[in-house]
Amino acid sequence: MIRLGYSEKEDDTPNLHAPKYVEYIWNDHAQAFVDYIKVRFTGNEDLLLTKTDDAIADIWNVLEDEEKTLSIISRHSMLSIKLRPKFMESMSTLDQINHGLHYIVQTLSFVHAHHCFINMERGQWDAAEHYIMQFENMSWWEKVIEQNKKYAGSEMLEQTLIKKVMDHSFNWLKSRCLENRKMFDNSIRMIKKNIPMAGWKFEYWKDGSKRTPEPYDMTEDDKEIRISMLKEKKAKDVLQPFDKDAEPHLHKYRQQVLRDKAAGKLESLESMLESGIFWLTVKCPKCARAPARSRMFFMNPCKLCRQIQATCLLGHIQA
Repeated sequence: MIRLGYSEKEDDTPNLHAPKYVEYIWNDHAQAFVDYIKVRFTGNEDLLLTKTDDAIADIWNVLEDEEKTLSIISRHSMLSIKLRPKFMESMSTLDQINHGLHYIVQTLSFVHAHHCFINMERGQWDAAEHYIMQFENMSWWEKVIEQNKKYAGSEMLEQTLIKKVMDHSFNWLKSRCLENRKMFDNSIRMIKKNIPMAGWKFEYWKDGSKRTPEPYDMTEDDKEIRISMLKEKKAKDVLQPFDKDAEPHLHKYRQQVLRDKAAGKLESLESMLESGIFWLTVKCPKCARAPARSRMFFMNPCKLCRQIQATCLLGHIQA
């Protein structure tokens, strides 16, 4: 279980995203996030998904407001002193400011990661990837470091902060997204040894019904098991011949490639263009997962596809 706001090494830390603690810390400043947490513990995923964006906006508004940020840090420290007095005794005021800001951004990452996992389990991979990229593009580290300087918190390094939050909250989720794309080498690279990482799983009510996703700290054994599984999948993922009737262009092209490979040469660009294989395969990642719309060069509605196709053609011409 991830205990927000405390060291991952502490096993007996309280769960600060439990409703009673969230209400104490965030009430009056981020009501949408408080409502989000209350719904989360009902197990109503459909309703929860509708509340995600408002919760994210509320937490971000706190980070952009100096008074709200300071209030959350203060409440987080007061609650921490009450729940973990011995743990907090060793912390200076500067460290408590640093710790409180970490809690806020960890909470922001938690909402993104939670939403991402639910979409993964539903097979909605584009939505899952969207929330990972959304968190990365928010430049949250700049806001956190800016606020830390204003309140004279203990030193906070950008690179360390990004790695601590991103590696911990999202590497497992990224690994699953890459696995879904059959990018197994990249998926394996996301599983980093000797670095704290969170996985996700569903917890259940006593009657056996599904409750809600919960993060958990991955052990080194967990990581090894996942890496082994990905290596096995990679070994089994052998390119299969395209169906002659369903994909005649792809089937014909593949047969030609096999003949050329056996003869020690590669398929020519002209043949690629004539068969239509170029327009079917040279696309941006988003369009590659969508049905083919056009095979006409410079008529593709996607600007990124056109840029990629132009680059490929120029590369062939110059080769």
